[in-house]
Amino acid sequence: MDSVKAGLFRAAYFLYTNTSAGYYYHAHNLATAERKFGSTPEGAHCAQKQFTYGNISVHVIPFCCDNYSYILVDEISRAAIIVDPGDASPVLNFFTSHPTLKVSQFFFVVAKK
Repeated sequence: MDSVKAGLFRAAYFLYTNTSAGYYYHAHNLATAERKFGSTPEGAHCAQKQFTYGNISVHVIPFCCDNYSYILVDEISRAAIIVDPGDASPVLNFFTSHPTLKVSQFFFVVAKK
């Protein structure tokens, strides 16, 4: 059963990433998000968000059209972990506006085709 699910996922992911149907599906999802969450001058996905879980705050940093970096901050020690810093400029801007944070680790997320 798991091999069937894996095969179906691979086929769907291939169609999503390599065909015009996948492009239009992605564009439809972006338009739906814009209708649901509103738009900014830069686009629907360009507003920074922050969530807090106990002593950890998660900062969502948008870049490009629909990609995100995440910065996890321990509010007690002020240590920060950067997840998927795909574009340096928005991440550097974040740390410029938060000078008390210390980067302790970063993780790159890579999608293979």
